Amino acid sequence: MSDEVSLICETFRVGADEGTRALAEFVSSRENVDAVGLPHSFLRSTVRALETNNWTEVGGAFVNGDFIGSDGDFLLIGPYKVVRGAAESVALTGIYGRALPVPPMPDFGDPIQALFGTEGVSVVEVVPFRSVCVFGHADGDEGEAFIVPDGWSFPASEKGPALNNMSAQQQRFEKNAEACLKRIFSDTSANLLLGPLSHSFTSTHLRHREFQFHEAGHAAGLGLRRKLTADLLRTTWYRGVEEWRADGVEFELLARMVAPEEAGRTIAANYCLRFGVDAHRRGGLERDTDVVAAMLTLNSLLRTRALEIDRDRKLSFRDATYKGLLRASVDHREDAVQLTRDELTLEFEQGVWGLYGSLAVERATRVFFDGLIRLPCSDLHIPYR
Repeated sequence: MSDEVSLICETFRVGADEGTRALAEFVSSRENVDAVGLPHSFLRSTVRALETNNWTEVGGAFVNGDFIGSDGDFLLIGPYKVVRGAAESVALTGIYGRALPVPPMPDFGDPIQALFGTEGVSVVEVVPFRSVCVFGHADGDEGEAFIVPDGWSFPASEKGPALNNMSAQQQRFEKNAEACLKRIFSDTSANLLLGPLSHSFTSTHLRHREFQFHEAGHAAGLGLRRKLTADLLRTTWYRGVEEWRADGVEFELLARMVAPEEAGRTIAANYCLRFGVDAHRRGGLERDTDVVAAMLTLNSLLRTRALEIDRDRKLSFRDATYKGLLRASVDHREDAVQLTRDELTLEFEQGVWGLYGSLAVERATRVFFDGLIRLPCSDLHIPYR
């Protein structure tokens, strides 16, 4: 990785004009760019876009994956949008990093067709990477570690890959989420959830699998892209149900495509994020999508009677094994699969509002969610993911 490119990235933190000038000077010499393994034509397109605010060329290269060099290095810069607490913010954002070698994306076509009878489902590819320098909405504890393709203001960006900053994911998880999980769950259950993420190499592959199968869950049914385009997910509740639905389909695909022990370990990684990070976002149930998804996940586990409350007022899995976690997800899987099938039978796609709005949550779930999950970690700073 190049110190010179890192310095350019840092210059963008000073200002967009200063960063653009530094990048343009660097790109003026193809030898400079080739020496650090970055694609020269893509960086030239980036400079033109920064100078003209026309991101068409960059968008095409992003969708085709042409922004990544032969060794996996990339510098991606552009306007990026985030929505938090019902507020939308767009900022010039940049990522300098290296894509990690992981197994190719599984063929989800046949399993999704077997479940839902749909063909030609397009699943967003997730590219995990180690970051060297970031700025804008990808920077700091409050920045985004999982960069969704439709967040970029590039033409047709939703057809490109999602980028998962594994450096940030690991740092954020180690910072407070691990301690939070140990406050929520009994020692045995906390160790069960945290075990697969205790080693950096295996945790990278496990996290990548979990995110990739989650994206397959989003693609099933009407599909996330279609829902976003048609403005079907216009409330926090609808978006939270969509996250919970994608989790449930993810778990069902894992059960069908991965050995039971590994499927359970992947579900453990999901629960670590839902209960260790997402449940504690400051927007709460009223304003944050992932808080809703975490609460709905708890509701599914309580319905399955997979959890009990021990004498220390901590949650404990009745079957504290990875195969037990797979069995614990059965209600979540069945309900999410049925909801997805119901989407596909709607006469009008706006019927999603009725389906998602009618999802029932036990009153006790909300009490347990606030008192046993959010309250024990209220003094910790849990970063966004």
